Amino acid sequence: MCNVVRFLCWTLLVVCLLVGRRCVSEDPDPVTVRYPELRAELLKRVAEDQAIAKEYYPKEAAGTLDAALIARRQKSLADNSARIKQIVQRYGWPGPELVGRDGSDAAFLLVMHSDNAFRKEMLPYVRAAYKAFKTSGQNYALLQDIVLASEGKPQVYGTRLKPFNQWPDHTPIPEPIVDAASVDKRRAEVGLLPLSLYLEDMKQMRYPNSEQRPYEDRIKQLPGGDLMLGAIAYLGRLKQQNMLPGVSKEDHGFFPYSGFTKPDHFPVSRTESFSKNGSDSVYYYTVVKPSPEADWHLKAAGRRDISGRIVERFPIRR
Repeated sequence: MCNVVRFLCWTLLVVCLLVGRRCVSEDPDPVTVRYPELRAELLKRVAEDQAIAKEYYPKEAAGTLDAALIARRQKSLADNSARIKQIVQRYGWPGPELVGRDGSDAAFLLVMHSDNAFRKEMLPYVRAAYKAFKTSGQNYALLQDIVLASEGKPQVYGTRLKPFNQWPDHTPIPEPIVDAASVDKRRAEVGLLPLSLYLEDMKQMRYPNSEQRPYEDRIKQLPGGDLMLGAIAYLGRLKQQNMLPGVSKEDHGFFPYSGFTKPDHFPVSRTESFSKNGSDSVYYYTVVKPSPEADWHLKAAGRRDISGRIVERFPIRR
């Protein structure tokens, strides 16, 4: 029982790490968030939810839960689910344009922490939000998988893992996956890294002292991985030369790794995004590699707002 409880606690931590990186971010530009008070409420609810969870789960594992804490936890979960339902009924899914990225991810986190009946009820809204660029493919995959796994059905994207006591030699084992041979293709479609890398990351998170290859080395072993790294390296060089449209050499941020399907032929076109620290915009760059021997070159560049709309296109230096 203790292993199961610890696994549930750790699973919530993983979700927070995967989803909630923006849940404690700086305040976004108030002009771009339509309902800043609603955003603040969602962030407050997540903070309270996490505070109760940190108290609840260790006591549950130790068998020292008291009636008052149980009641407080149940009331918190029920209140959060009821409030999210009100919000969704009024606005649809609260996307970044309404409550900011961190507010939207906070709403998602509260859904993930609810019971499965409510998660299943919210799944169509999250799916629609993903298709409308209002939430990430990662969020959609996490919710889809937990709904299926909670019903004893095979998951789609392989994000759900078995409890720690079922990890042979500290090796993470996913819950059953439908058509497991094609799972990496589905993961790439929603922007997730291949399953093998995800499992390595989960092992490292659970067992920090375990050996792990450098991230770039792992990416290179994947079909198309060298191309993805090459595209990011090329854009990094442009940035250092102050030749990356919209982003200066001094700007801090990152090019996130995502799934890459091995191309069948050349030329290869790849769109990478740059998340600039302190900005709710995402800068995107489409690069093309004409042949295996040729270098990448920049074909298009622009900026998307927090709802995913293209709001600016940058001229390309030839």
